[in-house]
Amino acid sequence: MNMNAFVKANTLGAGANGAMTENGAISYATIGTALLDQFGKAGAYRGRDIKDVWVEQATLWGENPEAALKFPFYLRMITRQSNILNGEKTEKVQRGQGARDEAFKRLLWIAKYHPEEFYRNLWLLPVIGSWKDLWVLLASDDTEYLDHKKFFEVIAEGLNDANHKDLVLKYMPRIRSEKKCTTDWAKRTNVLAKEFATMAGLSYKEYRTYKTTGKAHEFQTFICKGLYSKIKWNTIPGKALLNLVSGEFLDKHKLTDSYVNWLKTQPVAKFNGYPFELGRKLNGFGYKGPSLAQKITIDKQFENLLATGKKDGGAIKGNVLCALDTSGSMTWGNLDNAGTTAYDVCISLGIYFSALNEGAFHNVVAMFSDVSRLMTLKGDSFVDKWNQIKGASCAMGSTNFQSVINLIVDTRKKHPEMPLEDFPSNLLVVSDMQFNPTSNYWGTNNYSKMEEKTNYETAMNKLRTVFPEEFVNNFKIIWWYCANRETSDFPSTMDDAGTYMISGFDGAVCSFLLSGEAQKVNPKTGKVEQPSMEDIVNTALNQEVLSLIK
Repeated sequence: MNMNAFVKANTLGAGANGAMTENGAISYATIGTALLDQFGKAGAYRGRDIKDVWVEQATLWGENPEAALKFPFYLRMITRQSNILNGEKTEKVQRGQGARDEAFKRLLWIAKYHPEEFYRNLWLLPVIGSWKDLWVLLASDDTEYLDHKKFFEVIAEGLNDANHKDLVLKYMPRIRSEKKCTTDWAKRTNVLAKEFATMAGLSYKEYRTYKTTGKAHEFQTFICKGLYSKIKWNTIPGKALLNLVSGEFLDKHKLTDSYVNWLKTQPVAKFNGYPFELGRKLNGFGYKGPSLAQKITIDKQFENLLATGKKDGGAIKGNVLCALDTSGSMTWGNLDNAGTTAYDVCISLGIYFSALNEGAFHNVVAMFSDVSRLMTLKGDSFVDKWNQIKGASCAMGSTNFQSVINLIVDTRKKHPEMPLEDFPSNLLVVSDMQFNPTSNYWGTNNYSKMEEKTNYETAMNKLRTVFPEEFVNNFKIIWWYCANRETSDFPSTMDDAGTYMISGFDGAVCSFLLSGEAQKVNPKTGKVEQPSMEDIVNTALNQEVLSLIK
């Protein structure tokens, strides 16, 4: 499907409804459809006003109800091989964004305005996310329209499933005295737990006893009882393990040596989080840096993320160069309550993508702000690579995307003998997308010199001056949006061949495009054709587990 020419003309920056970046570059107000727009940015959103989220979800439902039903589940989905109920597993790794906040707000809209579809598919939420999700939704503000009985039926079903029971028990809220409920969360979940106990025919005492039979939180029990020698490190969830070793716990209880000796024997360490969460921990260690135990833990957990990303042919193929935006705007605003910035997300994704890359640019990134330069990341350690990039760059300067294109073009001019297969044919641009204008006015305040060219158009024109048409026609630019800022501009549209807009903090999603999974063969010519933006979105929303949505 192509965008109507009249619509496209009026969404370009020069049009009445057009858009511009914060730096004044011409861009588009839409990629072409609400689904493509929201796929291109919603994965990176955190903490938006629920009213704004509901407006977008309503718009998406009006355009494409099936996609609107699947999209929140995709946003919530944790990248892993999902355990379906009754002992079944998905055949392949399912790749999502783990974006709980954005997904929950969209699901609440569906629950209110399309309850039949919501409750029909509610069972899938803990399968693709967590059993805690059900309680979080129930405890949300202003959710009197939710049918608690239907939620409890799903929870009861999980308790009857041997593969899920321990996790269901882990996240069932405690029943406490009202005096001990000092937070809104504790107060709300306390009421919900009592309600569930009553429905299940359990006394409050029986409920408490039943909850303690779960083994998912066994390590916490050992810690509370001071039985540190009984802790089995391999039973601790990834994020809990990272938090446990980040403080003084190991040294305080003389567990460091036994933990390190165990960890050294493991190829990976459990972790289902984001690469930036590992980088954030490194920020927290200050100038002293991590201890040996902390360094090995972070490196092993990163290896886990890589191993998951590579499963089912998910490694990056071809000449893909990852371009990292290290401009000053990447530090504007926090992505969470821990002070995480888009700059930190960008660096961590750059390390991840370059390590996942099996092509010519394995462990190579380009960093751009005012200018662009290449960096080869040395070693296999996430910690060392993080320190290398942090030591060589700082978030300052403008967002000159054209400097990346200039680097490629100038190299071609200087080395015309260089084989085409040595040049990057795909750019994976991790950025807030607030690019500089392509015209000469930038930095001169002379707006009369402004050209009505997008950064994409200018890039393609530059490439055509030195590269064969076939090379340019097959050149891909993946715009990876990683900033939690509700900007309404896009660098390209669905009509711009070889361009894709993806958002979020889980890089495994890039496999839909760069592993070849979404490639299609022209039945007439037999040639492999570039997938469209729509093809990529459809591939993401029609993964095995999301196909179960009715």
